[in-house]
Amino acid sequence: MTVESAILQRLFDARKHDQPWVLLFDYDGTLAPYSAHPSTAKLPPETRSVLAQLRDTPGVFAGVLSGRPLADVRRMVGLKGLYYSGSGGMELDLLGVEKNWHDHPDFRERLHHAHSYLTRIVERYPGVWIETKPFSRTIHFRSIGRKGQSAFLREMNGYLQRLESHFRAVCMAQAFEISPIGAWNKGDAVRWIVEDACRDGICLYAGDERNDQDAFEMVRSLGGVTIGVGPNAPQAEYRLGAPQDLTAFLRRVAHQASC
Repeated sequence: MTVESAILQRLFDARKHDQPWVLLFDYDGTLAPYSAHPSTAKLPPETRSVLAQLRDTPGVFAGVLSGRPLADVRRMVGLKGLYYSGSGGMELDLLGVEKNWHDHPDFRERLHHAHSYLTRIVERYPGVWIETKPFSRTIHFRSIGRKGQSAFLREMNGYLQRLESHFRAVCMAQAFEISPIGAWNKGDAVRWIVEDACRDGICLYAGDERNDQDAFEMVRSLGGVTIGVGPNAPQAEYRLGAPQDLTAFLRRVAHQASC
């Protein structure tokens, strides 16, 4: 049995027992291919179309979770009627009802100091830049030259150890995500969405990077389906090679669900 067939069997077995589907996806590297800059990571029209088809299928709830700010991920996807989460789970749009993580009173000052120090590091390495988000920061280094990457990683890792008491850092293939300890994460976002959509449904989550680990763990605890997309995804029950493979699979899901 192929990976796609195994997942389909799980979904349609749930449908036989009148269990709705909650289909959740990371954005960058999962639905949309990576690009040189986040602003150019466009959602393929075919992927947008199949997401809309799934959204309109009775008994199916769909959503997109991202490290991007909430407004950004909604704009990039461009579809109404989906669940959305931004800032790695700290911002939520539950079909029009917004919820945000409430930060600690001292957090803003700590984040300001961290941002200032990170800026001094980044300025020394051409091609590295900081993405500013409402509650967090992402340091992108995919454009740094090989010559400077080792020195940059050593300096960053040294500084991040000093932040451990207040901030959580997730190192991915081409970026560091820095967020406050105790804040909502993608696992919390999955829980919020499932509770709002249908607690008795089956949840599926697809992601491609270490920052999807919390979502995978939450979905596993709910007895759902986890799909790792690409070579850098955390351990998942199933694996697909690239965003285009996920889109092709979702097209098959949408087609069979409409029959």
